Amino acid sequence: MEIPTRTSLISQTAAALREGIREGVWIGFLPGERALCDHLQVSRPTLRGALDVLQREGVISVSHGRRRQILKGEAVPRTQTDHVCVLSEIPLHRMPPVSLFYLNELHRHLQDTDLQMDVLSPPGLTRKKDPAALLDKLVRDHPGACWVLTVTNRAVQEWFMRNGVPSLVAGSCYEGITLPSFDIDYQAVCRHAAGLFVSRGHRRVAMVLPDKPTPAGEASESGFEEGMAMSNESGVQGLVLRHDGTCWDLCQKLSALLERPEAPTGILACKPLNVLTVLTLLQRSGYRLPEDISLVSRDSDTYLGYLTPNVTRYSIRRRNFGSRLSRLVLQLAQTGALPYRPCRFIPGLEEGETLGEAKG
Repeated sequence: MEIPTRTSLISQTAAALREGIREGVWIGFLPGERALCDHLQVSRPTLRGALDVLQREGVISVSHGRRRQILKGEAVPRTQTDHVCVLSEIPLHRMPPVSLFYLNELHRHLQDTDLQMDVLSPPGLTRKKDPAALLDKLVRDHPGACWVLTVTNRAVQEWFMRNGVPSLVAGSCYEGITLPSFDIDYQAVCRHAAGLFVSRGHRRVAMVLPDKPTPAGEASESGFEEGMAMSNESGVQGLVLRHDGTCWDLCQKLSALLERPEAPTGILACKPLNVLTVLTLLQRSGYRLPEDISLVSRDSDTYLGYLTPNVTRYSIRRRNFGSRLSRLVLQLAQTGALPYRPCRFIPGLEEGETLGEAKG
């Protein structure tokens, strides 16, 4: 039996890559070297030798700082490259107003070009542990210039990363995902909010956070803990209060927390609807804001400005946020690639009426 040499391994790997490109395993761009090595079960030097072969053949092209673009492939006819596809687990009629605003901004900017926008919410996407078959068909049926991933889970992000489809995460990536992304800097927001509470004499602060694990939630918790730990004051305590997202569960857990002898004097709430629940529960329970307890919202929405008392919150200039997101999408659609580094937008603090000095 002939033992394969390094050269034959490179040739076999190059052949496997050609076959995968022909069959549509990868569309538009090849995934990163680590993903390819895992997929083909070869070493990195062998893979790089095979990629050099394909580059000399003109099958792929390589430019500094970008992934390897597929130049020759027979599997997926990409004739509909004048479309930007937006993928979301939530259908349009259930999206929050802020998400609809960003999509409208993106649509408005695309109207100035030859690009059109399709919003796709395939049924069953969230219920599948392995959405590969569904996404394979979806991308074949909608061969857009690029994809915008909004409200997607880890499995979806991993599929787009693994298959090298030009895509941008409108949000934050899960750990280990190397897709370009654009989101609010929740870590900086919550770190700043924790410092605000401490600077006003609060020693016990609770952050109210949905228990569903998301990159934004993890960044928020990390920033909150950093901000509380940065204080030089003694007796500073930060608590993360998790709830299942329902009004009932949030009210039950927050009421139990407020009944403790060492109840918090400040609350940092995430998600606008949860802020509304917290505010109304505090008022129904007889708390005065901010005399008895202070409240800060990590997020903003239009209706928060109409509440009494006016909620102290972090908000962004939506049009600026939408414009920056649109520019990234246009760049991705026109060039097929973006830098891997995450782009983060830092909101400003709106001084409302619900943050004050700690009681006593």
